[in-house]
Amino acid sequence: MEKLLTIVIPAYNMEKYLERCLNSLIIEEILSKYLEVIIINDGSKDKTLEIANQFVNKYPKLFISIDKANGNWGSCINISTNYAHGRYVLILDADDWLETKELKKFINLLLNNEETDIVFFNNNIVYGNTKYPQNHSVLKQCKTYYITDFIDKTIPFSFFCHCIALNLEILKRIKLQEGIPYCDVELNIYMFNYIHSFKYFDILLYNYVVDRPGQSIEINSYKKNISAIEKITTRYLKEKSSNECILYWQRLAILPLLKKYYEINLLYKTTIPQFMNFILIHRQICTDKKLYELILNTKYIKIKFIDLWDKYKCRILLRLLPHIKTLKEKAYTLMNK
Repeated sequence: MEKLLTIVIPAYNMEKYLERCLNSLIIEEILSKYLEVIIINDGSKDKTLEIANQFVNKYPKLFISIDKANGNWGSCINISTNYAHGRYVLILDADDWLETKELKKFINLLLNNEETDIVFFNNNIVYGNTKYPQNHSVLKQCKTYYITDFIDKTIPFSFFCHCIALNLEILKRIKLQEGIPYCDVELNIYMFNYIHSFKYFDILLYNYVVDRPGQSIEINSYKKNISAIEKITTRYLKEKSSNECILYWQRLAILPLLKKYYEINLLYKTTIPQFMNFILIHRQICTDKKLYELILNTKYIKIKFIDLWDKYKCRILLRLLPHIKTLKEKAYTLMNK
């Protein structure tokens, strides 16, 4: 039986969340025969592997566990292609989960639609106990689109890992850096070297948690891992496509990370070597005028702080902005008590 979908779950010290994640993937055998789930234990020091193996023992036709030395997210995705058999690969973070009913719909939609390079769906942003649906209903259900259809248009959606399933043969052609965080951005960038077509399925499938303590999307994590951002940016500047159509999408893929990179260096204290590296990378970024124009529009509490720095080359006053934001948040909290 051909597998339609492989779900890859990179997991590092996820004992608190993994069971919820895996339980969301248990569906009736009539559909699960088209599904495989690969749990990759990335050198965890807690009970992550033990929990994974419990599910493998209970559902051996559905779950596979792989134990490896720690190498971060990119290494897990790289190794997953050696074991995956699905036509598509959906990457699911171990602290997130899928809507089980929507997963059933998703498999049925895959069964009844012709193959494309990527399948695009909706997700929920989960903050606390509240889900904020991210719908993309401007697109038509099950219609085949081409990435060239959207060039130089205002795009109300983004192809990020939490809302796509990628054709396995394309994933096999992408090599991610290992040992550093934020390599999901690399996947988002380099998949466009191979993507031509996609379909949209109007289902709320993926639940993306954004308030877990210690997440890589916290500002302190960005500050701690500034060298990883620089490695990803430097690679992008060297390997970005010369095809303007592909480059259009690659710019959109790296843009959120670059906005954070500028925020860290301009609004927060960094070391002199870090800031000197930032200046060097900034100069390289400026050679791509379209990318830098997108960066200049970045706002922090409604202020285009990068634009200000670009004009006056002074960041001392800009460092007041995070303190102003904190005071505003405290004032808002007091007013609503």
